[in-house]
Amino acid sequence: MKLRRVAAGAISVVLAITMVSTSAFAADPSFKDVPSNHWAKQSITAMADKGIMTGVADGVFAPSNTLTYAEFFTMLTRQFYADKLSGAGEYWYSQFVAAAAAAGIDQGLSMKSVTDVITRYDMAQIMYNLMSKKGVQMPSNVDTSKIADWSKIPQEYQKAVSICYSLGTLSGTDSKGTFNGTGNMDRAQAAVVMSRLLEVCEGTPAPTPTPTPTPSGSKQITSITQLITKDGMEEYPGGFHANPDLVSHGCSGMGIASNGFSKFSFTFKAADTDTCIEYLIDPETAGYLDPMVLKESVVVKAGETKTFTFDCSKTKYVGLEIKENGTIGVFSEGWITNITFS
Repeated sequence: MKLRRVAAGAISVVLAITMVSTSAFAADPSFKDVPSNHWAKQSITAMADKGIMTGVADGVFAPSNTLTYAEFFTMLTRQFYADKLSGAGEYWYSQFVAAAAAAGIDQGLSMKSVTDVITRYDMAQIMYNLMSKKGVQMPSNVDTSKIADWSKIPQEYQKAVSICYSLGTLSGTDSKGTFNGTGNMDRAQAAVVMSRLLEVCEGTPAPTPTPTPTPSGSKQITSITQLITKDGMEEYPGGFHANPDLVSHGCSGMGIASNGFSKFSFTFKAADTDTCIEYLIDPETAGYLDPMVLKESVVVKAGETKTFTFDCSKTKYVGLEIKENGTIGVFSEGWITNITFS
């Protein structure tokens, strides 16, 4: 998930009204600043449908506004600790912050004020606290080699960061897997993170792939260095994450050299959007500047996992273009694992 940031500015005054408005929950959760092709449209709509997030004004979601501690506590307590909300307090966020404290999910933070913009370190810590309270099964051994700046992460945050990274609630901010814990998060990204957290707490996390045996004479693709093109791709245990924050334009995709192999297979897990995967080939007869040819299209429904095998016997390169089904070049998030040539 690529993390774009814009200063929060004066949204706190508006939120004093909108965050506590029950009428906003009943309204049609459509926002004029979140077009149908916005990369986080599905998650934003889902969070509005559930009443976890509301707009900052009539019909305005402000997806690029940075998220504060108060807003994140509000999102979490609305969903997980509604029974602790008192409905009282001096500020719009008072009851939500109090509920978070009562639940014990505000421990171990470097927060100075709840109205400050939240850091990724503290977002990881809060989610780790919540998942611990909710009894989420957490991995005992986490591969931190994919986190490029792991050695720079303060020891007090390492457990929370590694767990959130492993479970898929947070990911790197660039193709190297840099966590960037002092960085911030905008409201669109927060909607996606919250969607992932709900999946984890409901028992359907983003996949941590089970390694499959590699047959003799075959090759597995697990490193970003093995890709010829990699727009929107970052390394993920056992494969790659199609990350919206790494896409330079439109949808994401990858290209891989396929000479010497006859079959190309992979497993794809869709996030919260029906996803179309276009299988492209570069025929052996193609010239240097000839475009790749669409060979086949497949669809993976939101939340589903499917495995595909394609013929690559007469190609120099294969490519995958990943986009929202029914659109032209609109990003769709997912996880590609078990990529094998044989």
